[in-house]
Amino acid sequence: MGKVTNKKDYQHYMELLQKALQRYPTDLHAYCLMPNHLILGTIHHTPTDLIHYIHSVYVHYFNQRYDYVGHLFKGKFYSKQIRNNMQILDTSAYIHLNPIKANYTKLPEDYL
Repeated sequence: MGKVTNKKDYQHYMELLQKALQRYPTDLHAYCLMPNHLILGTIHHTPTDLIHYIHSVYVHYFNQRYDYVGHLFKGKFYSKQIRNNMQILDTSAYIHLNPIKANYTKLPEDYL
């Protein structure tokens, strides 16, 4: 996701996600703020609409908070369509196990 440096930053990002989900009706199936990974089920908008909104507002917040100038997010947002239930289960498991693979925690439920 880019630079999220402490719990307050994570909380702010999650608040923006909530606002974005209201603004762009979407089913959020799974997420992991590591700094990456969301599974979204879109209703009337593309995932790009939602992520663009969140990231543009978050960049402004982050730059003001840390007196930062420059690119905040590495690379472009990437999305891939999930086509069946098995794929969504596999992707969700990958997302929730990501903190373990990155050695952030030993149990998924202990991460944030």
